Amino acid sequence: MQNTQIDVINWHELLREVETIFLSKQNQDSSTAKHIAQILKNIEYLRGDFKVQSRQPQMKQVNYEYPLSSFINFTSDFAPLINVLNQISDLLHWEQDYKNLPAELSDNFAFCNLMGHKGHVFNDNMRIGVLVLGPHTYYPKHKHEDIQELYICLSGEISINGKAVSEAETSLIDTSEAHDLKTGENPCLLLYSWLGNKQKLAANGMRFV
Repeated sequence: MQNTQIDVINWHELLREVETIFLSKQNQDSSTAKHIAQILKNIEYLRGDFKVQSRQPQMKQVNYEYPLSSFINFTSDFAPLINVLNQISDLLHWEQDYKNLPAELSDNFAFCNLMGHKGHVFNDNMRIGVLVLGPHTYYPKHKHEDIQELYICLSGEISINGKAVSEAETSLIDTSEAHDLKTGENPCLLLYSWLGNKQKLAANGMRFV
């Protein structure tokens, strides 16, 4: 693990912006509020045990087509977080993490684990990351065993399990629930968080159904 001064400054700023977004989403239904409360508790713990992990920078095709900078002009509420992400974009490790990825999805999908076992910042109690989907993209039904997932739409509009989710809206996926995502005419940037079994959090935990 590396822990250089410049990395700590970058990642602490990112942590602060992520926390700000979750704080702004506390007034939700009980299940979503409970998930967010646990995420905020984990973020607070993370401040006292902050370890930056060395991850090889990596980009996918969708990141070249729709770089983080392209989302800044399409959102006001989340511009501070996207600006921080854009400033460290050369450090980010984008991945897809499926053995058999549908051809139509491979150029239009990528995620980056910001915090977690395989994140840029280590934490074994959660995962937090960002997901980019190109326009007119269908992300088929998949599930994460023993994991509860929350999506926050940062830019664009997306359908999650058939329900439209616009910018600033949330969508909670129950533990092990199958779910699919579909974008419209514009690309979409999502913030996601995972809670659940630590062994599952440490593994990839993603499979199509």
